[in-house]
Amino acid sequence: MTTEALKPILPGVFLVPQNGRKGFGYSHFVERAAGNLILDASRVGSISDAFDEIGTHGGVKAAVISDRHLGGASTNQIAERFAAGWRPGNSSRKKMLKSFEGLRDLDFDCVVAWTGYAQTELFVPIPSVDAAVDAMIAACPKP
Repeated sequence: MTTEALKPILPGVFLVPQNGRKGFGYSHFVERAAGNLILDASRVGSISDAFDEIGTHGGVKAAVISDRHLGGASTNQIAERFAAGWRPGNSSRKKMLKSFEGLRDLDFDCVVAWTGYAQTELFVPIPSVDAAVDAMIAACPKP
């Protein structure tokens, strides 16, 4: 289904523009049998214009935050509207260990990696959730 609020890019994966198409970039909405996800809501914009349509797709179970700079008011709006939890992103291993370990109960087969604007491969297959979580923990920049 193509609408103004959700733009399909893969089966079950949608781009969600910021309200009024203002702000930086997009968030991603992922439909999953285990519960839908929002990936990286902007800290300076909002996707509340898409909430009604997201609701017709079953709402949001969790908002995944891949970087500490991406959490904020819009993530709180998602949590309040859909009673969704959220998972924080990068920092020290000590700070992130519990959050990353919490990903082990999710069922996913790709990660959306971001290394820079020149990147061409956005969806990276993973061998297993455990392997991905172990790699994320190992990649934390500080102990």
